[in-house]
Amino acid sequence: MKLSNDEFWGGLRESAGLYARAVRLYKKEYGVDISRIAVRDRALKDKDQLQDIREESLDIAEEGLHSLMATTNETVKLRAIDLFLKTQGKGRGYVERQELDVEGDFSVQVEFVKSK
Repeated sequence: MKLSNDEFWGGLRESAGLYARAVRLYKKEYGVDISRIAVRDRALKDKDQLQDIREESLDIAEEGLHSLMATTNETVKLRAIDLFLKTQGKGRGYVERQELDVEGDFSVQVEFVKSK
């Protein structure tokens, strides 16, 4: 049996774009034995639809992070806020930087190469 486009994309969406999870779903729901690589190859033929599935997963993750920022558990709340600011607050100066103190003479040569 072959998966229809609706079955394929519906299963991949339900599996959050995770190929191995989709393979298990196709086997269980439709009795179709398909490899993870075959799922990946078929999904990559419609990159826009695959990207939409991945964006949906990011939305769900961000939703979860926002709910953790509102929790009453102060440790969880602090870690969630810290992660949010490190990833989303860069424009407001929330950036982690590594600083290096060097004593004595120190010279650095930087070369920029334009890639093709």
